[in-house]
Parts: sequence; C-alpha cells; structure tokens
Amino acid sequence: MSVQIMNNTKPKLTLLWVALPVGSVALLFFIIVFGFILPDTRNFLLDQKRADLRNLVMSAHGVLASQYELVQRGMVTEEQAQQRAAQIIESMRFGKDGKNYFWINDLTPRMIMHPWRPELNGQDLTDYTDRHGVHVFQEFVGVVGETGRGFVEYEWQWNDESDYIAPKMSYVELFEPWGWIVGAGVYLSDVRREMDKRSGVLWGIGIGGVVLISFGLGLVVRQSHLADRRMWQHYETMRVVFDQSFQFMALLDTQGRVVEVNKTALEVYGLAKSEVVGGFFWETAWWEGVKDEQQRLRKYVLLAAQGRGLCWRTSHATFDGGTLDIYVSLKPARDVRGGVFGVIAEGQDVTAQMRAFEDRRRTLVQMEERNEELERVAAVIAHDLRNPVVTIKGFTGVLRQALQDGDTQNARLALGRVDQAGDRINRLLRDLGLLFRVDRQPPHYEWVSMEKLTRGIIHEYAEQNPLWRDIVLIEAPLPDVWADAERLRQVLVQLLENAFRFALPATFPRIEVGGRARNSEYAFYVRDHGKGINSAYLERIFDIFEQLVPDKRGTGMGLTLVRRIIQQHGGRVWAESDGENQGSTIWFTLPRKVGTPSTMENV
Repeated sequence: MSVQIMNNTKPKLTLLWVALPVGSVALLFFIIVFGFILPDTRNFLLDQKRADLRNLVMSAHGVLASQYELVQRGMVTEEQAQQRAAQIIESMRFGKDGKNYFWINDLTPRMIMHPWRPELNGQDLTDYTDRHGVHVFQEFVGVVGETGRGFVEYEWQWNDESDYIAPKMSYVELFEPWGWIVGAGVYLSDVRREMDKRSGVLWGIGIGGVVLISFGLGLVVRQSHLADRRMWQHYETMRVVFDQSFQFMALLDTQGRVVEVNKTALEVYGLAKSEVVGGFFWETAWWEGVKDEQQRLRKYVLLAAQGRGLCWRTSHATFDGGTLDIYVSLKPARDVRGGVFGVIAEGQDVTAQMRAFEDRRRTLVQMEERNEELERVAAVIAHDLRNPVVTIKGFTGVLRQALQDGDTQNARLALGRVDQAGDRINRLLRDLGLLFRVDRQPPHYEWVSMEKLTRGIIHEYAEQNPLWRDIVLIEAPLPDVWADAERLRQVLVQLLENAFRFALPATFPRIEVGGRARNSEYAFYVRDHGKGINSAYLERIFDIFEQLVPDKRGTGMGLTLVRRIIQQHGGRVWAESDGENQGSTIWFTLPRKVGTPSTMENV
C-alpha cells in the first residue's frame, strides 16, 4: 500500500519540480526571444546582407581595378579595358537562383551596363524615379559623392520580371579612375522571408528547448547544427564568388595536389572537376605537352608552400586547339595564425591584351617603315621631278627660239620633249596618288572571282592587241576571295604588265596565272619566262622607286603598290627567280574566309 502511495505522489512531486524550472526557463526564453531577439533579428539580417553585398561589390570592383592596371601598363586602351570590364561584370551573378546581378552607371548619372534592363544602357537617368518618387540614380551619385560608397533603399523590378516591382536595398561603390559606380542589391522581401524563417526557427528552438532542457543535450545539438548551417551558407557565398571569378583559380595542398578549382579553370579547358582534383597540379591536363613548364611549376609550388609568392607569364594550348597567354601566380594560403596550409594558384587570361600589345608594336614598326619610306619618297620626288622640270624649262627656250626663227622642225621636237616630260610628271603624281590612297582608304570587301577578274583584264588588253589571248594562260580553276575587287584588279594589271614588259627580246611572251589552296590562305602567282631577277634584288624590287632596268614608261612604284594592297588584305607577296633570263614568278597570298564559295576547296 505504501509503495502505491509513493508511486502516486512522487511522480507529481517530481513533475512539479521539473515543470517549475522548465516553465521558468521557457518563460524567460520567450521573454528574451520576443522581447529582445526578434526585434533585433531584422537589423542582424540586414547587417548580414550588407556585409555580403560589400564583399560581392568588392569582387566586381576588383575586376575594374585589374582592367585599369592593364591600361596603366599600356597593354590595352582605356576603351578596350572598360568594354572588357563591363562584359565580365555583366556575366556575374549571385543568389540562390543565380539571378541577382551587378550594374554600372556613371556620375552623370548615365547607365553604362544593366543586364536585365539593356534598354537603359547609355541613357541619362537623372529624372528616373520609383513609385514613391525616389530619384534612384541621383541617390547613388549622392551617396558615393559623400563617402565613396554606401547603401540606398528604393523600389525596382524583381530581377528579370519587369511586371513585379519590389522594395530593394543596394550597395554602391565608386571606381574613381573611370568615374563609374558599381552596385548590387537584395530585395527586402527576401529579408522578410528570412525573418519569418528565423521566427519559425526560434519558435522551434523555444518549444524544443523546454524538452531539451529536461534532457540537457538537445540544445547543444541544435546550436551546433545552426553553427554548421551558417558556416555552410558562408561557404556557399564564397563558392559563388570563387566560381564566378574571371580568373583561373585552384587551391593546392602543400605537396601540390589540387584540392579545389573554380568553374572558369574547368570550362575554358573543357575539363571535369574529377579529372584534376587529387592530382599534382603540374601533371594535370592544363600543362600537358609543356614539360619545361611542368618542371618549373613543380619547383615553384614547393617554394610557395614555403611562404614565397611567384608570378610569371606563359602560353599553352587549350582543348579546342587554341593558345592562351596567361599570367600565373602562386602564393601561400595562410590560416588565421599565419601558418601555411596550402597554395593558391591563379591564372589570368591576357591573350587579348598580348595580341593588342603585339598589334600596337607592329603598328609602331609599320609607322617607322612608313616614315622611312616617306623620307625616301621626298628625296626621290625632288630628284625625279627636277629632271622633267629642267627638261621642260630647257626645251621651252628651244621652242621659243624655233618659233622666232620659223623653224617648225625644232619646234615640233621641243614640243615633243616637253610633252614627254609632262607625261613623266603626270605618271609620277598618279602613282603616288594611288599609293597613298591605298593607305588612307580601307578596302571595300566583297566576294571576288579571281578567274573572272583575270579574264576580264585579258579581254580589255586583247581589244587593243589580240595576241594577249595567246600570251596569258590561266591555270583554272581560280577561287573566289573576300577582298576589294578594284584593288585586286590593280595588283593583277601591274603584275601582268610587268611580265609583258620584261619578256625576252625576239621571243613570243608567255605568262601564266594560277593559284594554290593552302591551310588558311590562297597563294596566287603570275609567272613569266622573261628577263628574270638577280637573287640580290628579289626583296628590293618591292621597295619604292626600285627599278632593275631604267624604264621611262614606269615610275618604280608598281610593285610597292602591289605589296601595300596585299598586306592591307592580310596577305604576303614575294618574288622567285632562278636568275637573269630565267623568268620570274611573283607570288601573293590572301586569307581564306570561312564559308568561301570557292571552286578550289579540293585542289
């Protein structure tokens, strides 16, 4: 009986003593949660969003800084750098659905780039307001004008859904060298949803806490779970930034094995993550076929693991057969205590910049060559014009005296010599005009049938001399090319006339015109069996005013014009000859354009 009483009363007593502290703790918990924590939750979430936005905008700001550095080094123009930076930032996204974006406007304010509202690009947005009359872009300019960066709240369309307008908070920062404002934002409805979510979590913690306090363990598990979740969210944020970087990035351990790699490094080379993770960095597919670079990488990775940072430029092939110029850097990855736990490998694609640098160098060389050529032109013109002018002046005196004496024979002779000198000046000025007009005016590209063009020229000559039909042999078929028809006509006319002019005396001239299809170009030739060219002059004949045989009918600019036109089309020109009286062949190439409707594809 006493056992029964104990069983009836002791559980009640036990429940009371358990219920009182548990109830007190639960009451205190709900007072703390709803009286203090929840009111501060919104501010906490906003602060967290602000921190994320600062980090994201910082990554976009870094893109601008890297492109600006290339401008400072003279590797690209400011316009090219701005265009490249805008393209990179336009492709960057964040957020769970990958639709959150960055935009750029200047201090006007004028929109530089907006991925979801391209119709705003280039527009002055001074008077742009949201539904509540907020001058959104003036607010951006005002904020960066005071502190260089800051937050602005307004209303904007929901990502790419133009019909849905929602409150938004954005962070903007000024990039002073270009006067650009870079911004990114989050929608406040996301914060409200997070608030509801956090509130639900707190309710669950509160209810579960009453039970977990009784057992003394559940709360620790829950807190640990929340900590892991926050850590995972932080990891996901950093992963997004890592993957959306335009640079190739990889994390190595101190032995040089790949631990992590971003999408850029994989996509550019057509690799899967499983193909590189776990392998030594220098043995991955990125460095196949470049043994010297593999040995250097192995050495440099071990040096970086010892705390040194290294940087250099290299080139290697991509999976699609192309070539990349990249700046590679290796630096130690350190923990909060400063210890090295790995190596950060980064690569920046500078192919376009290096090509631009090479183009600039080539342009400077061409300018120097043009200047030297102009100096030579000036000297030769002064000489070549002086001779006919002296001739005109001298025979003008002869003409005057002959007219006074009534000597018609000498008068005709003097007039003929004056006329020849005038023709000489006219040819010289005409050819100079053609030569400099080629440099000044870009080609007018169109599809040109080389066979029809050649036959047309022969037909024109044959109207004056029917023998031309038998002189020129065309080794058909000749291809269609993407070029300036009139300028190619000038090339063929010059080469055909030269071949005819330098035929061997007392022989029937024979001229051959043909072509060959090569990898990325067509090679054409005009071959004669005439006087030939000494090997010492095979290069010089293309220089201005160079004539192997003095010829009053020519000016020494014909082959210079040929070379200038062919180079302008992206081709090359050269001469071949076995020597004097052995004939000669003038070759020139033109690029093959993809889709060329050519009859020579299988030649």
